[in-house]
Amino acid sequence: MRGHWSWIVVVLLCVPNVHAEAQGVGQVSLVEGSASVQRAKGKAFVDLKLGDSIYKGDRVRTAEKSRLEIRFHDGSILRLAANTQIKMRYVQKQGQGRKKAASGAFKKKIKIKLILGKLWSVVNRSLGHEEHFSIQTANAVAGVRGTKFQTTYAKAQGTGVKVYAGKVLVSNKPIYAQKTKGNKRVQVAGPAEITKQEWNEIVAAAMEQVRVLADGSMGKKKPFALAKNDPWESWNLARDKGQGLH
Repeated sequence: MRGHWSWIVVVLLCVPNVHAEAQGVGQVSLVEGSASVQRAKGKAFVDLKLGDSIYKGDRVRTAEKSRLEIRFHDGSILRLAANTQIKMRYVQKQGQGRKKAASGAFKKKIKIKLILGKLWSVVNRSLGHEEHFSIQTANAVAGVRGTKFQTTYAKAQGTGVKVYAGKVLVSNKPIYAQKTKGNKRVQVAGPAEITKQEWNEIVAAAMEQVRVLADGSMGKKKPFALAKNDPWESWNLARDKGQGLH
């Protein structure tokens, strides 16, 4: 099986928070069933409860028949389905070299590694600031240009992306890791077997889905309809509506 780390990237707008590192990246806004966290410097998982902060480096997981919602400080939402595990990565900066971007906007990055399971993301768009909201899986790259999408990953099935609003650029291009050699940083390819000639990119619009198969090959984009018997999808859409997230 071909495996490589890759990204789902969202470029959006957000409100900066200079105290984000001290406060964490967000807070638990809902727990149903059981969810736990392993802090960056901790060894054991501890139970999460309503109002708990989530920090850079945290590994978060949900148990069977459980759901968790995290609200970021800019108002974006991340929901974990049952039997889902993520690692939180977070970087905030003011453009390159710790300076503001040419437009005067702050640049903020939220990075999430989806290890296993299913996520629902609703990304806030606040005028005047630029945000990168990214989700990493083991075999896909997607640049999300929208606010509402679902991401799934399982080792045997690969990565699936469903777009509910906006557009998503999905690619199987491998991520390259950086490694230090002496005083020099060099690019080192990850454990991917896909060659540059085999890279593909597909833009999926609202109500379209794309899958990157377990072997790294790209499926074709396909339209989808709202499922009649998908409790996870129905619950998220109803919760979005109740919170005014359209």
